[in-house]
Amino acid sequence: MILFTNEELQNLHTKKQAMALVSRKETELNRMSENSIEGETEQTKQQLDMFCSLKEVLEKVVDEEEDISFLVKTFNTAVDKGKISSAFLEDMSAALCGIDIAARNTIHRLDDIADYETKRRWYKYFCDIGITAFYDAYALLCFSENPDEAIRWFAKAEATGQITSFGYAYWGKIYAERKMYAKAAEKFQKGVDSGTDGTDEAMVLLGAMYEEGLTGRVDLTKAMELYQASYAMGNQMALEGIRSVNKKLNAANNQASRSMPPQGNQQPHTQNPNSADVRQLAASSAPQGGRSQDNIQNSTNTDSESENTTRVTVILAVAGVIILLLFLTNVL
Repeated sequence: MILFTNEELQNLHTKKQAMALVSRKETELNRMSENSIEGETEQTKQQLDMFCSLKEVLEKVVDEEEDISFLVKTFNTAVDKGKISSAFLEDMSAALCGIDIAARNTIHRLDDIADYETKRRWYKYFCDIGITAFYDAYALLCFSENPDEAIRWFAKAEATGQITSFGYAYWGKIYAERKMYAKAAEKFQKGVDSGTDGTDEAMVLLGAMYEEGLTGRVDLTKAMELYQASYAMGNQMALEGIRSVNKKLNAANNQASRSMPPQGNQQPHTQNPNSADVRQLAASSAPQGGRSQDNIQNSTNTDSESENTTRVTVILAVAGVIILLLFLTNVL
């Protein structure tokens, strides 16, 4: 069951127009009910009840020229989907009078029946009538399509103490996209300090600024602290930041090791050398006129071996001569 056609909704904007249309539809239904059969009469009665309820809701709208097409559209969709109830009607009426909890209940119900634009219009209406709890939420809805409008309502939310860490995070994002990094860092820091919903996201964003040096200096230690705190709160995006900072820290440590000058006669430090490397370094760094102690010892051993070889050679030669003489004597 629907109350209005799409064409009727397109031409409906103000409270005055809506009230006139409802009255006309009621007149038509009353005329039809006089000539209807029993089943049709019951349906007509239900429609008349809905029109009566809508008029009661419209009466809560103060500004006669206010564009309340979103309200009628919501009511029409709720009726069509069978989502209208006495509690819903009560909440809608109270919300239009500026009652915070009723507005929250209404917004919650809109998740099932309203498109993005209709829901945004409800948020805007609640902001316009002074329900401060919606300032931050409405600003978030404006973030992508109208950043300047978002900034205006973020500022209002902050002034009333109703801004969340999410609000500060997205407020800072707008400044970061405009390369206004000092303002961006300020909002991200406030988001971290706020400790409300979205603190983990503010931590990631501020950590990225420290990592890239957008705060005025690179501070990988601070970035790591923020990433780790955010990850501990369940933010998976922070894990990428942790990996990025670890990679940069390792690269910096390796660069520092390679650029460290040798001290005295010591060779530059090598990570995890094996025993053969140690022996090689020791041998190549030993003094003694450019020769190591091992080389001196090896040289001494070589000289001794040469002397022993000479002695053996002489002895063998003498023995050979003696044997030759004895052989010649016997022959002769």
